[in-house]
Amino acid sequence: ILYFTWTLLLLFIYLVVVYSNYAHAEKIALKEAKTSVHKDMAYREWFSSHKGVYIPVSKENLPNPYLSHLKERDIEALGQKFTLTNPAVTLSQVMQKYSQDYGTKTHLTSKQLLNPNNRADEWETVALEKIEQRTGRYYEITQIDNAPYFRLMQPLITQESCLKCHIHQGYSVGEIRGGVSIAIPMTALYHDAFTQSVLLFVLFFILWILGIIVLRFLSQKLKIYMLEKDELYKQYIYALVDILEKRDNYTAGHSSRVAYYAKCIAQTMNLSKDECELVYKAGMLHDIGKVGISDSIFLKASKLNDEEYKRMQDHVLLSYEILRKIPIFDDITEIVRNHHEHYDGSGYPRGLKGDEIPLLSQILSHADTFDAMTSDRVYKNKKSIQESLIEISRFSGKQFNPKIVTATIEALKDIILESDAHREKHL
Repeated sequence: ILYFTWTLLLLFIYLVVVYSNYAHAEKIALKEAKTSVHKDMAYREWFSSHKGVYIPVSKENLPNPYLSHLKERDIEALGQKFTLTNPAVTLSQVMQKYSQDYGTKTHLTSKQLLNPNNRADEWETVALEKIEQRTGRYYEITQIDNAPYFRLMQPLITQESCLKCHIHQGYSVGEIRGGVSIAIPMTALYHDAFTQSVLLFVLFFILWILGIIVLRFLSQKLKIYMLEKDELYKQYIYALVDILEKRDNYTAGHSSRVAYYAKCIAQTMNLSKDECELVYKAGMLHDIGKVGISDSIFLKASKLNDEEYKRMQDHVLLSYEILRKIPIFDDITEIVRNHHEHYDGSGYPRGLKGDEIPLLSQILSHADTFDAMTSDRVYKNKKSIQESLIEISRFSGKQFNPKIVTATIEALKDIILESDAHREKHL
């Protein structure tokens, strides 16, 4: 989870930076487009303020037919013929030259055309409608010849000087009569953003590797620390269990045997390795609450009366209360709490039955009962393995889960009891 979080964090930051790179490329294009348009509009304003400019007549600069109604359109000076030109014509020529030299496509257009060369393309037609609705510039990223372009349309406001050519079209001063269109090629800008993103990827990958190494180092250190801490807790608790069992020679070794039997049953049932280890740990600590039972009850040589038996039953909840206060035992508290519940609901402390009882608690109950029957007590003699398993079978479906009874018989039928092993060792 730690590695995944680190990876996700770096990936998120990287994607944000990449997005910012491409967004910055579009901001550059917008700034360039605005600058270009402002220059065009400033040039137009200057031209209009002079009521037009006379230029020499040539093949490229013929008299403007849309100014033929003006007597002063054509003049002669210094032995040369000059013609009056308007802002639209000269601006179009400047835009064309700019497009040829720098690849930035600029265009003067409107819905009501005087010059067919100013006909709007498909995008410009839509943009003209947009600026009429918004009375402000319109821009977006779009395609021209399968290449990305940043396109902007700047409204063209009718001025007094414009009426020389456009008065017959019905325009009045202040109205939008068209727009200045500009298209900035984005390929180079996107390429720069891509190059920066690749370099950032290498940097972030190195940072990711270093982060993984550091996290791995820290996690190993933390794992060692936690294992040492867990081991220390276990030693304290197991020492307490050992002290507890030494109170009575008849119950010495009970917890370790129960733990071993429970693990054998769990393995026979093909439970996972973790579950087998869990039930073993629960077996080692299932009677820890007996530390709170007085010696007069715990060490009583005769059978307990009802009140004493009820007090002895309290060890289950005492065990639960002790273990739940220690975080490393969180995974076994419920197993220990419910290991005296019976399959038919006749157990304690809560009277659970059937599948309400955790599976590992039921396994622990079988192991606990088996060890109790195969161990000597002050008030009874021990049974043999076969006798104990027959007794457990007799309570199948009542005190015990039938499926676990079958596994218990299979797991423990050939087991060697500690007392038998001890006797064989000395023969």
